[in-house]
Amino acid sequence: GASKASLLMQVFWENLFLPRLSELALLYLNRGSLEAMRGFAPLSGTYWSGSEYLVSDSKVDKRHSEQAWGINFDATNPGNAAPYDKTTKKFKIRCVRQTQ
Repeated sequence: GASKASLLMQVFWENLFLPRLSELALLYLNRGSLEAMRGFAPLSGTYWSGSEYLVSDSKVDKRHSEQAWGINFDATNPGNAAPYDKTTKKFKIRCVRQTQ
């Protein structure tokens, strides 16, 4: 059987996902309240979203895009989302979990 620790880790990591651009934008807009919560690490730098950026309407681009949206949490402009090349940029990720 699984140890108590491995079972807790499995439950903790279950259902985590990379937020869509709209969900990441909500984190950006509410970061002051979130960071005031005990145990919540400050948000800084640029974070990836799970939303891909389609550079064209071709079948190839619809199957696999080379770009994804990211948000720079250091910028003061809430409209700071931009598409970035997934193969060359190294940004942070902040996983989220759906709650009921």
